[in-house]
Amino acid sequence: MRQQNTILSVFNEGRINGFLVFLMAGFAETNRIPFDLPEAENELVAGFHTEYSSMKFASFFMAEYANMITLCCMATVLFLGGWQPLWPAALGSNFAPALLFAGAAAMAVYHGLNPARPKDRYTLPVAGAVFLGIAGLFLVPLFQPVLVPLFWFAAKTGLLLFSFIWVRGTLPRFRYDQLMRFAWGFLFPVAMLNLLVTSLLVAVVAK
Repeated sequence: MRQQNTILSVFNEGRINGFLVFLMAGFAETNRIPFDLPEAENELVAGFHTEYSSMKFASFFMAEYANMITLCCMATVLFLGGWQPLWPAALGSNFAPALLFAGAAAMAVYHGLNPARPKDRYTLPVAGAVFLGIAGLFLVPLFQPVLVPLFWFAAKTGLLLFSFIWVRGTLPRFRYDQLMRFAWGFLFPVAMLNLLVTSLLVAVVAK
C-alpha cells in the first residue's frame, strides 16, 4: 500500500510540473500575453492587423479563441480530471450544479426586483426562471449521468479560459529574444527533466 502511494505521489508531482509547463507553452502557442508578439493589438501598427479588416480580421480572432478553447479542453482532460467532479458524489458533488444555478436564479430575481435599468425588471426574472429550470434538470436522476459530467468539464475549461483572460490583463509583453530564451532555455529543459525524472522514479519504485 505504501509503495502504491509513493508511485501515486511521484506521478502527481510530475503531473503538476507537466501541467505548468503545458500551460505556459499554451500561452505562447495561442499568442496570448505575454507571448503575443505577432499581434501587439494595443499598438497603432499591430502586425497583420493592418492588412485585414472586417470578417477577415475577425477570422483571425475566432481562430485564436478556438485554439484557446481547444487547449483548455486538452488541459482539462489530461491534467484536471476531465469530467470527474472535484469531490466524490457521496459528499454531494452531484448537487453542486443545481445549487449553483439556483443561486444564479435567486440573484437574477433579486436584481430584477431592484432593477438598475428599466429593462432589467423584465429580462432578469426571465433569466432567473431559465436558471431555475436548468437547476431542476440537474436534479432529475435520468439526466444526472449526462449533465453532471458535462457541467464539471465545462467548469474546469471555463476556469482555464478565465485564467487566460486574467493573465492577458495583468502581465506585460516579452521581447522576442526574451521569449526564445524563456522557451528554449527554461521551458524545454524543465519539460525534458520532468519527463525523465518522473519516468525513472516510477520505474525504480515500481520494481
